[in-house]
Amino acid sequence: MNEPDSWFCERDGTSLQKPIPREEPRPPPQPSAVVVLPDKSEIRVTQPIRIFGRSDFLRQLKPESVNEVSRAHFTITRDASAFYIQDGGADANSPNGWKPSLNRTSVNGALLDAGEKRKLNNDDIIDVASLGLNLTFKTR
Repeated sequence: MNEPDSWFCERDGTSLQKPIPREEPRPPPQPSAVVVLPDKSEIRVTQPIRIFGRSDFLRQLKPESVNEVSRAHFTITRDASAFYIQDGGADANSPNGWKPSLNRTSVNGALLDAGEKRKLNNDDIIDVASLGLNLTFKTR
């Protein structure tokens, strides 16, 4: 019979100590962000790809302006360390798989070129379709 504080089994020599559990490496934290609407409500950007469009801004738009905003007006993407914005969104019916918005998107007053992917910084102002629908990009 083994003593209570034995390290090994007297009979077969196996360890009686519990192995120290290894700490699994944690993935690096992903950046998080929100888009702040004019009424101060927020849309969280939680996925690697987030398409923003007309349905996101219905409460912010005047009825006569609704159709100025595309269904896929701009897209925010995320990699391990930064966020990016592109005008438009993915479209399986377009020859290159991407469809720009009808009335464009600008960041800090500068229009995004077709296909341009621009890095977003904290407090950047996103203007949708030159409607004065100014959104503020905030990193967390």
